[in-house]
Amino acid sequence: PCAKTASTNGQTIYLPQFKTLGSKKEAICISALVDHEMMHLKWSNFVHFTAFSEDMVLKHGEKYGAFASGLLNTIEDYWGELAQAKVHPGSRMNILAGVPVLIDLGFYGPVQDEPPVLMAVSNMALHYLCAKCYSVPELVAFSNSHQDALKARISDVEYTQLISLLDDADNCASTVDASELAEAIVNLVMQMALANEELASEIE
Repeated sequence: PCAKTASTNGQTIYLPQFKTLGSKKEAICISALVDHEMMHLKWSNFVHFTAFSEDMVLKHGEKYGAFASGLLNTIEDYWGELAQAKVHPGSRMNILAGVPVLIDLGFYGPVQDEPPVLMAVSNMALHYLCAKCYSVPELVAFSNSHQDALKARISDVEYTQLISLLDDADNCASTVDASELAEAIVNLVMQMALANEELASEIE
């Protein structure tokens, strides 16, 4: 089956639909995406992921629920790929080969505008952890771009707390760990909104 991006529900892997099929770049990209989704099949707890996402919606509403799910997926990507690399180094090689293609396709990129704060935090977390995971210069530059944009919108203390939480992804070894970290980031952003009317208005 085809989709806008790659994903899996624990049983089926969905891949994005390409305009053409058969180029070397597409083969590299498909290989990377399949290896990434296979990582989720091996390491992710889909029952807990779904339960966490539903719980976040019940506790905090649709916007924070979607935000929490996205954070969990980003953190899961990070620790899962590091765990996968230790067991299947060839998988990591395939994914690293695919990163430049994914950049060309627009999966990653610098800040283009000023999105609402939840999206800004999500985008920064994604690029920050991907830059840490892959150490690709373009991703590091993109990460710096997203960090600088967010720094301008929140306090130094809040930014330091957020980076500290993201760095805790190094200590995750399960979907449960990742969900606890995602919820801690959600709680931090909720505290930011309470202290900043402008941020709060973007979430309402």
